[in-house]
Amino acid sequence: MSRSSLPRWLPNALTALRVALIPAFVMHATWCAESVAGGGSEWPHRAWAGAALLGIGASDVIDGWVARRYHLATPLGAVLDAFADKLAQVCLLLFFALTEGDAFAPVPVWFVGLVLGRDVFLALGSLAVRWRRGRVDVVHEPHGKVASLLLFLLLVWLTADLPRPVVLPALLGIAAIVLLSTAVYVREGLRQWAAGADGPRAD
Repeated sequence: MSRSSLPRWLPNALTALRVALIPAFVMHATWCAESVAGGGSEWPHRAWAGAALLGIGASDVIDGWVARRYHLATPLGAVLDAFADKLAQVCLLLFFALTEGDAFAPVPVWFVGLVLGRDVFLALGSLAVRWRRGRVDVVHEPHGKVASLLLFLLLVWLTADLPRPVVLPALLGIAAIVLLSTAVYVREGLRQWAAGADGPRAD
């Protein structure tokens, strides 16, 4: 398939689909929790919630692959993709943290605060470096992708209500990777801050 055979809007359409699947997940997961709380069946709402979650993950992988493979990546698409990823993480983590009942294993508030606090802290740090240097040299580290992948697998585990003793060790392991990742990015940010206006700039 040639580059011209795909519409340029396709990656952004997949990103929009990912955003649209978030309320679908929340809706069906909420109905599942309410049904279980009332003594009813968890099906088919748990299955639909799982399908929506898998769609969120699949669209994330496919839109990035399509954009790179067929040279359809744009700065706007990268921003929209990052926004959709963070929105999905925030909404799903908050759902599991705030939902009461026995349908799903809960996610502790401290974990949600850690994940969200990391993003806010790094965003503020990036703004500070950009203010000092004019631009930020974006550094992609594998541990960030590992943490995101493990977090998604944990969300799948929670949605399917698989054995719950695994949840706490998984949360602690992901938290450790998040803290390590944050420390690495902070070190890089401090290096770029110290470089000041004379430091290297990414094109």
